[in-house]
This record gives sequence, structure tokens and C-alpha cells, in this order.
Amino acid sequence: MGISSAYLKKNYKKIAFWTMSFGMLLNLISVQNVSSAYKNIQGGLSAGPDQISWVLSSFLIAEVVMLPISGWLMRALSTRVFFCICSAGFALASLLCGLSWSIDSMIVFRAMQGFFGGGMMPATFAIGFTLFPKKDTQKITILVGFIATMASLLGPLLGGYLSESVSWRWVFI
Repeated sequence: MGISSAYLKKNYKKIAFWTMSFGMLLNLISVQNVSSAYKNIQGGLSAGPDQISWVLSSFLIAEVVMLPISGWLMRALSTRVFFCICSAGFALASLLCGLSWSIDSMIVFRAMQGFFGGGMMPATFAIGFTLFPKKDTQKITILVGFIATMASLLGPLLGGYLSESVSWRWVFI
């Protein structure tokens, strides 16, 4: 039994927002989960202590680069197209992180992941504030804040569990 087109038309705003929120959650988890998998990633890629810190730093630097230009890109491309590009780029970069063959490749792929992930949060806020009436703005802000808090809780748990029980590569995949 599938979802009817009438249901989709009636609830497209909620479906779009929840889908984007889930993508943003995955992006935020990817920031958090690496910290608990550091030692496994370091061992798996034969990285030194000074190199492994770049796995997180490259992500954050690229994310900070994307944040100020995301508004311009959303206006130029449309928020929907921008979010789809960011989601696809983030997914591809995540897969490439999981397939990394050296610390250098991991750093480059993490920077790509951070760059594309950096556009997902502003796009989610933009869609939330555009699709829903002004009276729901506070609810949208609280919901996105809750999602960010959940990522801070789930990220280290998932990263530690996956890296210890399966492989550090599954932290990204």
C-alpha cells in the first residue's frame, strides 16, 4: 500500500521539511561521530597524531566556508536545487570517506563532506521559514535545535559503536 498523491499534495510541506531535517541530522551526526572513532581511523590509515586532527578540522573549515555563500547559492539555484546538490554531494563525500585509502584522501573527502554539509542547515531553516506561516517560526526553530541536540547525543554513540563493532569505515557509510 503506497502513499496516495492526494496525501502528498496535502502534506508536501511537512514531508519536504522532515526530509530535509533528516538530511541535516545526518550531516550533524557526521561532525560528532568521528571524534569517537579517531583511534580506529588513525590506525586504519596509519596516520600520525598531528594528521588525524585534520579529519575533523578540514570538515569544519569547509563547512564555515559554505555557510556565508549558501544564501547566495539558494537564491541563484533555488533552495530545493541547492539542498539536493548539497545532499548528493554530502552522500558522495561520505561514501568516499568510507573508502579512503590514505590520510590525505580522507582529509580531502572530509573537506568535501563539510562543504556540502554546510549548506544543508541554512537550506533547512530557509525551507522551514518559507513553507510554514510566520506563527510557526518559533516551532521550526525549536525543532531544528532539537535535531541538532539529538545529533550531539547520537553522533558519538553511533561512531563509537560502529568503529568498535564493525569498522571505522562504516562511520561514514
